[in-house]
This record gives sequence, structure tokens and C-alpha cells, in this order.
Amino acid sequence: MSGQKSATLMHKHGPWPRLYAACLLAAWSVCCNVSQASGETFGGGRTLQERHGHHKAPAPSRETYVSVYSALQDPEAGEVRVFSEVYPQSACMAAATCRLQGAGMDGRGWMGKELLVPAIAEMPFSALLDKDAPEMLECFHTCLLPPGSQGMQLASVTVESNTGEVVLSQRVESIEVLGAQKRSVGICSAPVFTDVPQYLDWLDHHEALGVEGFHLYAVIMDLAQARDVHGRGRPGHKKRLTVQQAHRVKWHTRHMTKYDMPTHYYGQLMLLNECLYRHRQMYEYLMFLDRDEFLHFVDTPPTAVNLAWEFHSRLADTLYTSLVFMTAVYRVRCLVETVHDLAEHSVHQGADSETEPQFGEPMQVYKGYNIWDKDMRMPDFTNCTTERNVAGTGRQCHSKCAVRPLTVNFMATDYVWWPRAGYRAAPVPFPTGQAFIKHLRCLSDRHGWITDEAASLCERTSPVDYSVEAGHGDGVEVCPQDT
Repeated sequence: MSGQKSATLMHKHGPWPRLYAACLLAAWSVCCNVSQASGETFGGGRTLQERHGHHKAPAPSRETYVSVYSALQDPEAGEVRVFSEVYPQSACMAAATCRLQGAGMDGRGWMGKELLVPAIAEMPFSALLDKDAPEMLECFHTCLLPPGSQGMQLASVTVESNTGEVVLSQRVESIEVLGAQKRSVGICSAPVFTDVPQYLDWLDHHEALGVEGFHLYAVIMDLAQARDVHGRGRPGHKKRLTVQQAHRVKWHTRHMTKYDMPTHYYGQLMLLNECLYRHRQMYEYLMFLDRDEFLHFVDTPPTAVNLAWEFHSRLADTLYTSLVFMTAVYRVRCLVETVHDLAEHSVHQGADSETEPQFGEPMQVYKGYNIWDKDMRMPDFTNCTTERNVAGTGRQCHSKCAVRPLTVNFMATDYVWWPRAGYRAAPVPFPTGQAFIKHLRCLSDRHGWITDEAASLCERTSPVDYSVEAGHGDGVEVCPQDT
């Protein structure tokens, strides 16, 4: 469940210096007694035309769609970032001004008043727009507060166009700032829309490694849809998601819309960047993993790993933003058994038994691969590279990363898309002989887990092709016969 976008990303060069300069030159002013906009959207907030498939796409819509997910204030950095999904691009780029309502700024008496600052509009993934059909695009607005306003407590933000029209309006949340007491490592996982049998093992395994927090973004399925024309599963046909709580797990939710496929993938890029920003002041390092991807240290049990030290020793005092781990696919049988609770049976037996039995929730357990057992198989990462979209550099093997959140502006699905000024986007490769990602991929079809225990656990071609052309970004295949 890698969730990668299907289109090729296109990098945008160097907009931040120009935008910051514009913000410094723009005047900011305080206004009183202006009514707050109540969530109306630029262009009337009408909906997109529904996409019916890649080969039968409707004509591009002229209507506007704006859906705001969150507006987060980083009081340490003195800025607000708004995360939304829009169509078309103009619905995002029309932004000119942030109207901020606050509850105070360093005790200077700004209670109940408003602050106007320039709005920086960014669409880092807009190259994914399918020109022949409307799809939502990630839209990020940044509002930079004036110098000395780090203590301002904000209540809401309204983004307006240069003609005064409301682009969007949202309540502002202040992110948690831990200061010198930061946690070491956290994990962001998005989107989460179905159960995976390895989830509880995944939590225990990474807690044993030293992960101090898990932030899971669950997509709520309002629509149960079948597979699309490319055979990609829309989650309605899979097992339902059970929100299992643990003391280090924080769940976030997002409601799916009919505009989420095929390339938008349930808002994954928006959610990953929201997670990065929301927890940037909480963790020294953030990892981006799915719940069937295990960070595996070779010949070292998880409890013997000092994960924070492994990251710190390679990234501290450098200009690098991230570490990258190669991924190996271990296909496994994730056969789920249902264990029924005794409460499903009648309380009494005989003629005087109760007419309505009491029922309890069934439990699910899986039989298959055990991540805790020693596995002697080692993936062959020959000719793999972490370079992106560079012809002739090696196989494009799938990878995942750990980042220093304060050095990153935007994340792509599996790597740093846009570093902050002065930092390097290229990651530091973690030696594959020491650690890599085990992707435990369940054998499945469109109906669920495959029950045939004779089904092949290997999809690798034979003989193995290590050429540059062989790479398809899906991880190195590990087969049962490997040693």
C-alpha cells in the first residue's frame, strides 16, 4: 500500500526568496470590528464534475471547489499555514491577504482585533493536474506574522483575493511546542483506510525501536466504490477500518469525497504535509511509513536499537534534511481468522432461555508471517539508487525516509520535495547492510486476502534483472528461496 501518485512530479524552482521579499515589503495593519467570514469559498464553493474514468473523462469544469482541512499556527516560527484541496489552480493562487483574528499578542492589547498580512500561496504538486478532467489539488497558504508577534494567540484566518473576495476561512489551531523537551522520533502514516493484520505488531515493533508517537490519518469512507479502470482498489471493497487506540497513537480523520481518485489518493500529500507541519516542533525526527512497513535492523533486535542516536549521528550538524531507507517486499499470507466472543451465545439454556441472545464484538487474528521471528533472507539492493527521475543512475527502488521536520518545507510521498533555504533535498542513504524497510505485503485480490495457502510468495522475474531499466519503484522482491 505504497500510495504513490501515478503522475510525474514537476519541480518548481526558487519561489521562496521572492515570496519572502514580497512579505517583508508588504505593509501590515490592524483593523477593528470587521465581521468574520463564515466559511464561504472563492467562486461560490460549487462542486466539481464527477470523474467517470480515465478514458471517459468529462470536459473540464468551470466551477470551483475549495475544501479546507486545517489551519495551523506555529507560535515558535510566527506563522500560520492553511491546508486545503481546491480546483482549479486559480482557487488557490487567487490568495493575496490573510485576515487573522487574534486573542492577544505579547500583552499588547490586540484582543478581538484583526491583523492583515500577505498570503503566500503554494501548489507544489500542481503538475499532477490532469488537464482533461478536474481533480483536486493540494493548496497551501502561509501567513507570516510581523516580527515580534510570536506570542500572538490566533482564533481564525480568512484568506482573501486581491479584489477582496473570500478564498477560504478556517479556525486556527496552535501546534504543540515542546521546546528543549522534544520527543526523539515520531511516525506519520497517511492515508489509513482499511485494516492490516500487522498493525498491532507494527506498533509494538516501532515502540521497541524507540518511536515515541504515531500519528495516523484515517480516511472515513462515505463512498464505497469498486475498482477503477486501472484495477486500483477503492477502499469500499476491503475490510473496514478498526480504530484501535494505544497510548502513543493519535488519530486524525478526513472524509473521502468522490474527487479523490485516481491521482489524488485520498489526500495523501496534503495529509503527510499536515502531519509534518503539525508536529514540526514536537519531534527531532519524523518517519513516513505505512502500517505494513517495518524498519528492520539487520541482526539486531528492536529493543537493542537506539533509533534517536542512529538518526542523530548521521544528520546532526549537517545541511541534510533526511535519511533514506531502501524497501524490500516480503510477500506474506495474511489469512484472517475470526474469533467470536462467548457473549454471542444465549445466556441461559433450556425452555426458559432468553429469547434474545446478547452479542459481543468478534476479534480478528491473523496467521502468517511473524515479524518477531528471525528471517535469514536478505534482499539484494544491487544497483538501487535514491536519486529521483535521473536517467541512467540505477534502479529506482522504493524507499522511505526519516526527516528533520524543521529543515523541510514540503514532503512528497516518500522523500523531501522541497527543503528549507540552506538545506539539501538529497538524502543520506542508510547502509542497507545495517537497516532497511521490510514491506510485509499481503497476498490479496479484489475481494480480500487470498486463502490459497499454495499461492506463490514470489513475483520476481527469473533470472533477476539488475539493470537500470528493471527498476519500477516498487521495492526489491524477496522470495522464499533466498538465503
